[in-house]
Amino acid sequence: SFPTRRSSDLNNMPFAKRIDHTDPAFLPTLELEIASLMAKPWPGVLIRLHALGDFYSCAYVAFWDRMLRLHPRLSIYGYSAHPNKSSIGWTLHHLRMEWGYRAMIRMSNAPYPVMSTVTIGTPESRPENAFICPEQTRQTQCCATCGLCWSTRKNVAFLKH
Repeated sequence: SFPTRRSSDLNNMPFAKRIDHTDPAFLPTLELEIASLMAKPWPGVLIRLHALGDFYSCAYVAFWDRMLRLHPRLSIYGYSAHPNKSSIGWTLHHLRMEWGYRAMIRMSNAPYPVMSTVTIGTPESRPENAFICPEQTRQTQCCATCGLCWSTRKNVAFLKH
């Protein structure tokens, strides 16, 4: 099991469980858990990265590159606030270019025509190049019954709450 910190100490998601990525056991444990998932007879595994937090280093991005290379049925998706001009953002850009739909990492509130997010106040303020998250508008039961975030490059508009 992963080392954790109380999420109430670090953010406003009281029921979320934050993983301590600074623990030396973090990446080896994560790698073993991914291998365990990949041993199942499923057609593929999709991992949502970072419900809390972001990519913390270029080496961590390289870890995901290695996992994608080791496990052809693995796909990842998530979000990052690192701009493309930063070292982590640049490394993420290359990860997305290398793996395409297997590494659907969107840039949070970035001014890009695709693969980013935008926060909006009302549905009417949605940009033309974005769709509003269907889970937020109750058009789908949950993220798992939708899948647009990991199946299209079109930008996602999230309603501010």
